Amino acid sequence: MERLSELLEHVRRVHSPTQIQHFIVTKGGAFCDYGALRQALREVHGRVGVVREKLFRVYELEIDAAALEQLDEYDKDNNCETHFDAQRDGVKMARLLCDLEEVRHQLRERAEELAQFYACACALKDKVERDRGKLTPELHDQLDREMWAHRLGLDAASDLRVSGKVSRGVLDCIAALPASLRSNIPGFSGGGPAKNLMRWASNAQRYTLPKLEAVMTAEEIIDYVADTDRARLGPGEADDTPSGGMLEGGAG
Repeated sequence: MERLSELLEHVRRVHSPTQIQHFIVTKGGAFCDYGALRQALREVHGRVGVVREKLFRVYELEIDAAALEQLDEYDKDNNCETHFDAQRDGVKMARLLCDLEEVRHQLRERAEELAQFYACACALKDKVERDRGKLTPELHDQLDREMWAHRLGLDAASDLRVSGKVSRGVLDCIAALPASLRSNIPGFSGGGPAKNLMRWASNAQRYTLPKLEAVMTAEEIIDYVADTDRARLGPGEADDTPSGGMLEGGAG
């Protein structure tokens, strides 16, 4: 059993840094700064919601465990509990504590994953603004158009590599772009040779993310989300909400 416990400590149920940086943010962002920024921001937004749900589940389980413990003490004090009632309550408490331990573990994993996406988003936003200026709604629109031309160019090159021709769907999307954007894709501005497109795509896919630095730890992210949620609960409810110790074991 010690061997089993040791092995289970190495289980990774969330994305690794390699997956996050190279496959989700870089590849999902079409190998360009703005596309990678958009992808990182989507991942941050979604995972904030996941962390919040895990936190609420921790709150619920802590309250359930405290309520069961209080009820058990009342029954003992008033001789309301049979031997079988005590056994059932013990099983319920054991299940609650196991569930609480598991949810706390999931909470930490998700917060650590969120911290990595957040670091990507911060580094990419800084780079985009250094290169192109402050991200206004107008600049967002311009960068979005450029990103789609970039993405479609890569899709066209991928089609050429796989089948030797560009698919009709990609051609139709490229045709729908403004001429000024089509001219950014080699081979589509005036019938240039396919090798120019392949060379351009090969260079584009050498893209690497800017240097990443840790911005928030998992604990800081959990505290931030918890503080936000407690503020929404209102004065009365917030005072009774379990606080702190989100990553530790125990019933509360």
